[in-house]
Amino acid sequence: MKTKLRYFLGIAMLFFQCSLLLAQKSSWKIPTEPYFQQQVNNVINVTLDDSLHTLTGEIIIEYINNAPTTLNEMYIHLWANAYKDRSTAFAQQRMREGNTKFYYAEEAERGNFQNLSIYVDGQQVNFVDWEGNQDIAYFKLPFGLEPKKKMTMRIPFTLKIPESFSRLGHVGESYQLTQWFPKPAVYDRDGWHPMPYLHMGEFYSEFGDYEVNITLPSNYVVAATGTLQNDEELQFINSKIQETKERAQDTIEDLSFPPSSDVMKTVTFKAQDVHDFGWFADKRFYVEKGEVALSNGKIVETYVYYTDTEKALWQDALSYVDRSVKFYSDKVGNYPYPHATAVQSALSAGGGMEYPMITVIGTSGNAQALDAVITHEVGHNWFYGILGFNERDHTWLDEGINSYYDHRYTQEYYPGPMTMGLPPQITKNLETSVMQFAVMGQIKRGHDQAPSLHANDFESTNYFFSCYEKPALAFEFLEQYLGEKKFDRIMQDLYKEWEFKHPGPGDVIEHFNRESGENLDWFFNGFIYSADEMNYALSSIKKMENGYELKIRNKGDIDAPFPVTAYKDGKAVKTEWYEAKQNNEKVSFPGDGYDYFVIDSSFTMLDINMDNNYKKSKGLSLPKIGFITGFDNMKRKQLYLSPIALLNQYDGVMLGLHLNNLSLPLPKWKMSFNTGYGFKSRKIVGTGRIQYDQPIKKGILERITYKVTSRRFSLTDGLEEDALYETIVPSVAFSFDHGEASPWKSVLELKSTWAEWGFLDDLENDGIFTKLSYSGQKKSALYPFDFNAGIEYMLYDGIFDANLSSLKIDGHVSQGFEFMKNKTFNVRLYGGFFPIQADVSTTSSNRTLAANANINLVHNGNADHAFEDFFLGRTDFDSALDNQVVMRGGAFKLANIAPGNIGQSNVGAFALNVDTDIPIKFVPNYVKLYVDYGQYFIARSAQGGQWETIYSGGIMLNFRDAVGIYIPVYSNDVIRRNQTDRTNFFNQISFTLDLNKLDIIDLYNNFRI
Repeated sequence: MKTKLRYFLGIAMLFFQCSLLLAQKSSWKIPTEPYFQQQVNNVINVTLDDSLHTLTGEIIIEYINNAPTTLNEMYIHLWANAYKDRSTAFAQQRMREGNTKFYYAEEAERGNFQNLSIYVDGQQVNFVDWEGNQDIAYFKLPFGLEPKKKMTMRIPFTLKIPESFSRLGHVGESYQLTQWFPKPAVYDRDGWHPMPYLHMGEFYSEFGDYEVNITLPSNYVVAATGTLQNDEELQFINSKIQETKERAQDTIEDLSFPPSSDVMKTVTFKAQDVHDFGWFADKRFYVEKGEVALSNGKIVETYVYYTDTEKALWQDALSYVDRSVKFYSDKVGNYPYPHATAVQSALSAGGGMEYPMITVIGTSGNAQALDAVITHEVGHNWFYGILGFNERDHTWLDEGINSYYDHRYTQEYYPGPMTMGLPPQITKNLETSVMQFAVMGQIKRGHDQAPSLHANDFESTNYFFSCYEKPALAFEFLEQYLGEKKFDRIMQDLYKEWEFKHPGPGDVIEHFNRESGENLDWFFNGFIYSADEMNYALSSIKKMENGYELKIRNKGDIDAPFPVTAYKDGKAVKTEWYEAKQNNEKVSFPGDGYDYFVIDSSFTMLDINMDNNYKKSKGLSLPKIGFITGFDNMKRKQLYLSPIALLNQYDGVMLGLHLNNLSLPLPKWKMSFNTGYGFKSRKIVGTGRIQYDQPIKKGILERITYKVTSRRFSLTDGLEEDALYETIVPSVAFSFDHGEASPWKSVLELKSTWAEWGFLDDLENDGIFTKLSYSGQKKSALYPFDFNAGIEYMLYDGIFDANLSSLKIDGHVSQGFEFMKNKTFNVRLYGGFFPIQADVSTTSSNRTLAANANINLVHNGNADHAFEDFFLGRTDFDSALDNQVVMRGGAFKLANIAPGNIGQSNVGAFALNVDTDIPIKFVPNYVKLYVDYGQYFIARSAQGGQWETIYSGGIMLNFRDAVGIYIPVYSNDVIRRNQTDRTNFFNQISFTLDLNKLDIIDLYNNFRI
């Protein structure tokens, strides 16, 4: 026993001495090339055929080269071609996100440009797809376009309008014409910026003037970028405004489309200094008009267009547009355009989408949510429309800064914590806003990404958290550091300097550094250009003659200034700012009589561990006892107690207590204990777990998880004294960083199980099972894949102290094939062998002892040699509880298989498992058909050995292999001969209850939307 204990402790030490890899950061640069921007003016003439859902016409582009170099080539965005087929970047991104709507779309539902030609100053040019992207045309110019010269491009086209899959589309006869016309790519000081259309990831376009002439049936109402030019159409809109007033109290919801008029009309819109043009047409629109006066005396007209969808909410929408225009004008700079418009229409790309002077909004659910979306989208006129950021490459610039301002708007008009509409029963004990809580959870889980990444590099959840909310909170922190007045002046100066231009991140950062008079690299490098952690700790407080001495420790990666707030009687009374600290440093805080101190009381620094930001000036903070779980509270450590009831065949009903420290978001150090009394076994049993999750975000690693678990349960009954087992399992797992947006994830785990089992007064059997495994999976809507490979060294000390050891290598690969929408065919192949076999020839006792570690085609309680799984019944096979199986090993779904009968080998075995959804739409996907086939080698000392074949099939009800019921229809003779009871059909039904796959901590750590 001493030798094996030394071996066990050596492995444990190896687990906890793993070194970390070096950090990697993205970077930014201040531009050194002289600034210029091209001028692109457009005249577009199109006709809508609402019976064919087509748009026919042409665009005439005047392109003025303001670059200091001659242009010899051109890139034209044909973004409507993104909806042409499954090969486009848009289609591939949607599949990566797990959305198959477009993949399964019929040809008639898709869209693209047709009959498109390109003429440059009258000469037709030949164009090709750029780098395989059908939505980007590339061609050589027939002549070099010199600096300060201009050319004219004419592009006739027919647009087949797709159904609504993203931004451009139609739902019936409601049209959303966005990203809809051929558009030159931006050429700036960094070169050309051709970019395919993406659902998640926005755009970058040249400024210019637009004249757009739209011909369509005369009873359509059109809302668009620009100013309406037709007097007759203005009268038509005014009549709709009057009609809307008269129908204000109408509660009838009618979403049907009236017949289209046989009379056609042409409506004309003009816009100056815009870089895009969007329009929306619907025969059902209500129209409301208002106006707002800016501080410079300018009057801006405001409009809302909506249908009966959420009509009651939209009757207040005009006021939201009015005050958002006024708010942004006051905070950032005056709105330069003649109108601001919000349209309620179909949208399959989020809650809202912005275009110059106009925004489209989907369904909202409640008034505050509608106000929030309208405000955010109207705000994009400043941060996208007027400051024309490259949204695709630097999403944080427009989404992050704009979200910062819409947060300020919300705080002004909806005071109190931002609850995002959640009920007070959930949010009442939350110290932060809901969004701060969500972002902090993502950071603590190690799944956040640097906001500076390219839009297509984000995982879909992080596109929101990292591009919108994290930068918004960071800029709120910067505002607190600089002061609101100074921050607003800096931003207003940025607006004046760069309006109607394309500032890049280097321009914005250089402006903030220059105008603040400080080096703010700590802010941009720490919060924007990295996923580094902030973690200041208030280590100690010492009362001094003229105040307090605070000991500060910087435990994180970011060296930033920070605020400390002193509290008296629960109220903040004084805040002091300190310059960045490293390691342990002492600071002085003036004053007297404070109860406690808090670093970053507003939580905007996103400090990874707020628990060490709080300290009382005297006395201790005792842990708080709660029920089940709760939100993290920095003032008191929290433990949670709750009663539990468990069940297995040998302990019977177990009643006891569950203890954990799992406040939300979960801490890095996690503990969970379940202790109960088994009324049948009359033993104290249960489980324990201590785990430390270290997000890395460095090198190739995403997270390292250190864990120690333990279990103690009864093993059998019916003897003079019931047997039980006990385990202690230390492990370390390395989760690899494939990129949050990657469909791949993989884990390398090393764990060692020290198990003892036997009778209560003498656990005479023990073993150490050390396993190194590598597992991975590829998330795919069509072709999900996973694998696991492991090598396990098993060391036994038998009843007669005869050492037994063996080495097993096994693994599986699983591949799914979606053969029709939401219907999948799955194939799994398993195999294993023993390079080193245990010597089981000496005694029957040792042979039985080592048999459990065989390769097992049926993973039931008998096969669980390291006690890794929770089984309701393990060894007796005389009740329904013993029919439990787990989808490990050969994954056969057989009940009533006695120990050692079939499916076991200490030489080698393999299995093929096939299951399929039933190809009938109304049959739910948890109802499947299955077939299992396997062969295993039976060693015989006299004859050498032979291969045995088993196979079976049937119907199963399966929920992600964690919960399932398996009903056999056919089994071969070998199985039928070896099942212990075939007289009762129900005894042939097996089931899965795999609690390891339902583990709350693992689900939390690995959850992706």
